[in-house]
Amino acid sequence: MNTVRSALLIMAGALLTVGAHGATDDAWPPSRDGIAFLWENGRSLNEARDPGTGETRQYTGLLHGRAIYGPHYELQLAGGSFRPSDVDGALLDACRRSNELTVEAVIAPDTLNQTGPARIVTFSSDTGARNFTLGQSGDRLVLRVRTPRTGGNGTNPEFTLCDVRVGVPQHVLVSCRPGRLRAYRDGERVFASDEDWGDFSNWGPQQLVFGDEVGGQRDWAGSLEGVAIYSQFVPEREAREHYGSYAARLEDRVAPPRTVVEATLVEAASRPDPKRLGTYRRALVEHLYAVTRAVSGGVDDGRIVVAHWAVLDRAAIPERRHPGRSYRLTIEPWESHPQLGSEWIENYLDESNPPVFYDVGRSVDELPRTLLRINAGGPDIGRRGTDGYWASDREYARGGASYPFDKRHDLSKAANPAPQEVYHTVRHQEHRYDFPELPNGAYTVRFHFTDGHTSYRRAMDYIAEGARVIDNLNISAAAGATWRALTIDAYVEVADGNGMQIECKQDRGVDVFEAGIEILTAVGDAPAAAARTPTRSPASDEVPDDLAWLRGLCGDGALAYQAEGAVRLTELSTGETETLGAGRKPEFSPDSSKLVWLDGDTVRGRMRRGDTETRTLIRDVDTSAGVHWFDDRTLLVVLRDGSGKRGWHKVALDGRRERVPVLDGLGLGGTETDVKRADDGVWSYVANRNWKTSDGRDGHIGGGCSCSLSPDARSITALQGSHREVHLNAIRPGGYARVVQWRYAGKFDNHRWSSNDPRFVVATEETRGLIVVISREDGRATRMGMEHGGGELYGDFTTGDGRGDPWPTTTR
Repeated sequence: MNTVRSALLIMAGALLTVGAHGATDDAWPPSRDGIAFLWENGRSLNEARDPGTGETRQYTGLLHGRAIYGPHYELQLAGGSFRPSDVDGALLDACRRSNELTVEAVIAPDTLNQTGPARIVTFSSDTGARNFTLGQSGDRLVLRVRTPRTGGNGTNPEFTLCDVRVGVPQHVLVSCRPGRLRAYRDGERVFASDEDWGDFSNWGPQQLVFGDEVGGQRDWAGSLEGVAIYSQFVPEREAREHYGSYAARLEDRVAPPRTVVEATLVEAASRPDPKRLGTYRRALVEHLYAVTRAVSGGVDDGRIVVAHWAVLDRAAIPERRHPGRSYRLTIEPWESHPQLGSEWIENYLDESNPPVFYDVGRSVDELPRTLLRINAGGPDIGRRGTDGYWASDREYARGGASYPFDKRHDLSKAANPAPQEVYHTVRHQEHRYDFPELPNGAYTVRFHFTDGHTSYRRAMDYIAEGARVIDNLNISAAAGATWRALTIDAYVEVADGNGMQIECKQDRGVDVFEAGIEILTAVGDAPAAAARTPTRSPASDEVPDDLAWLRGLCGDGALAYQAEGAVRLTELSTGETETLGAGRKPEFSPDSSKLVWLDGDTVRGRMRRGDTETRTLIRDVDTSAGVHWFDDRTLLVVLRDGSGKRGWHKVALDGRRERVPVLDGLGLGGTETDVKRADDGVWSYVANRNWKTSDGRDGHIGGGCSCSLSPDARSITALQGSHREVHLNAIRPGGYARVVQWRYAGKFDNHRWSSNDPRFVVATEETRGLIVVISREDGRATRMGMEHGGGELYGDFTTGDGRGDPWPTTTR
């Protein structure tokens, strides 16, 4: 049953919160002299004296686009803006009379990936004309002020004031008058100039906007509150007082507990028509979900109600969620968001009274649906109509024969493995599958493999709808062992109205076989590789462009590398490369979902897929030691303590730190530093062409060139002086030893072992300046990334689909 919450109750609750807050409204700002505009948050009275009339007034405004209020009634401006009402003329007159300006605000950027600069507070008319703008450009806070000297856009010069941090409220105050410009962050002065940049005699009529430029195009993603604009200069002592009074308001704040779940939509409440909302500009709709998995955080109930935005700024948001489909949701308890009490809500009412949550995600993350599961070469598994049902392939297979692998298989290394029974049979010899009932559309086909024999004569090909989706597959080599499960996902489009056909060819190898096939809905856009133009055919002695071969070995993966002063990311699934920003020495997390790198003495990082926000993680690290992953949520770096002493630290992604004295005894960094801990707790360390372990072993790394550690910390690499071979040497029991020869023209350099898959080594092809990924088994390689023609290139290759826990909330 759907209903609308009582508007009277909503209004009463809103009045109570405003009244309660009004009792402390004069605590900030500490002085109201010269105020030309005041807006603390959405529940404050926001009252101050109007500089034009001299009368006390309430400053108000409207949210536009996707802008909303946060749990503390702050503005959340990503995709939208806030426009104050009836302030432009008085603000212009007051500042032009005094030739003084102060802008105060509490900001919390959502991301450092913002340019333009992105407008936080702007008094302007378009992207080329303004009186002033406080904005963000990357990790920097910038100021533009119009004077006869700086020009109509205030860009001659644009002042870079200080750096900013993601997700953390920061009090900033910028104050200027002719001959003096000062900026403060959290009460500390961060910028000062005594040069006379001119007065405001050329200021003209503009509009005050928060979170974007007038007319759009310069959106700022972040939270904003505590905005005050003064027509007078604020001295340093008062700037500190302003920070202190607002900091007291932030001290006791607690972030709402956040949970990420995977859930199936059971029932959706009806969506409101924006035309019948009356004076309301926004509306939420509640849906009932059945939770299938808690990714992070905790949800005790199997069924939950989640409120999603349905109308923003009087515009309906298209419904992209459908009953019966599953989604990944980022949610917080409804009771942690009192600001929603004044919004129009279409309720879902249920007698069982399931807990209610608020969707704080910014996108719809649909999970693939399994349409069909096939047990190749074997009987039905499970009960028809249940999630655990795998149908025999008898109705779908054409040709081939069943073959038993009736032994327990290792499923621990496979992504999304099938049940153990599926791997006990395969369909082998050349054959095909026909699924005539599948309608036209996009699908993910998940192949399940295992091989009980080690054979270098496997070269299996799989062709779906005429496209070769797996090429020259050797199962045991790709899985890293016999009797080990391997899964490979392939994107397939059906467009001929004849269902899906899959051909299974042994090609130049011996036999072809698979243990199972799943067909799932494809979520998102088709991989860019589907429309990619062919590259030129390389000469026979060049490293080939053969990502299909690499996909056949590992399914999915990615390369991160440094080139020309920037860090770049190349996805194996598409072959496309993006530039992440300035930096060097990138490294993936063990689960392949995150990567970090050095930018000067600062560590930055981001998720590999989905959330592409670049985060500033650690400052003032010792760059000679680099940055390394301890586990999927913790980094290893060398820092100085309060006494200036250097030492290794574990730094969690949420900001917590812990000393690692055992590593200090092995070394504090140097040339080609690498450090890892084995599964038995023993540390391994390499630097300056020497290696040590915490169980008392040590040695020199021969060869005279680059070196690195294996993912399991039991082996090292040593590039030989000829740059034509690399030695893989065991340094602890269970380590791996092999000589890998360079099979191509020229030489290679700057190599390192993959951070999570011991089958691969990444190196630089010296002649043309490009990154290559090399198989340790036979030296075969493929180019990956862009051609740079030379320079210092280093890379890290990871296998896996890049899915993992979201980035944790910072506690520091």
